[in-house]
Amino acid sequence: MDIHASYTYDLRTVKAIQKQLGRTRKIVFLVLFGLFTVTCAYDFIMDLVRHRPVGNSACFFFIALVMLAAFSVGIACAPKRTLKQLGSRAGRTVELTFHDDYFETSSSAAGFEGRTAQYYSQLVKVVETPEFFIFFETSRMVMPVDKATITGGTAEQLAERLRVAVTDKYVVQK
Repeated sequence: MDIHASYTYDLRTVKAIQKQLGRTRKIVFLVLFGLFTVTCAYDFIMDLVRHRPVGNSACFFFIALVMLAAFSVGIACAPKRTLKQLGSRAGRTVELTFHDDYFETSSSAAGFEGRTAQYYSQLVKVVETPEFFIFFETSRMVMPVDKATITGGTAEQLAERLRVAVTDKYVVQK
């Protein structure tokens, strides 16, 4: 029995993809840079409390604070920026058909017409979130599958098919 689904490059989809692609690196960076900012703030405050001339500690603190704020704003704006960069791909819908050991993708959007097939075994990883299945074709190239668009079966049936096909490469995130 074939299961059908689709995805559209919209803001919701881009946010889900970016969450999976950059999660660990961004969190580690924010924690380390946050600790550096706190250390600089402590030095700056201790200079003020001890009535010492404020020098390098103030400069480091304010530079760290500005960089931390800029990075945080960059993370918040990244999905909208990515959607804008997609250009003509933004809003395009891709149809997927899931067979027992492979899946097919097809698109009729101008400039992206075509049909491709890929075996589940070729996937690097499959991540299941509450709204999507995200197929990692490489560590940086992903394909989202919107659970709300599944027909010809259920999300649970597709999840079971994927678990069997990719075994240890299947990850569930709540």
